[in-house]
Amino acid sequence: MKPTSNVGLSLPHQPRVWTFVASLLLLCLFGFTAACSATGQTKANVEPASAQPAPALEPAALSPEYEEGRSLYNRKCGTCHELYAPKEFAPHEWPRYVKRYGPRSGLRPADREKVTAYLQWAAAQP
Repeated sequence: MKPTSNVGLSLPHQPRVWTFVASLLLLCLFGFTAACSATGQTKANVEPASAQPAPALEPAALSPEYEEGRSLYNRKCGTCHELYAPKEFAPHEWPRYVKRYGPRSGLRPADREKVTAYLQWAAAQP
């Protein structure tokens, strides 16, 4: 049998071992970086503002049209998700959302107009 020059495990002469070690260190570095970036986040920081309940407006302050829109919004839209506060979106953004998600909630076209009017009005309030 012919003797080989690499009898023992000499790391500088084993490129596969160095590749493995470098890959392992790189993987640990990425894992450590990801863990450190997520450490300071709490549920309050991660959770969108949409998960907070919409502030209730006093019904006496609303006109009958807006009160009906508010009531429909609370009853229909709240069945699928927590309600967004009207001020979470600009008044011009609400029609797009009501048009897109209103049919899913069972809102008729006339009811969608009332909900949109209420949300736009509430979003524009100071």
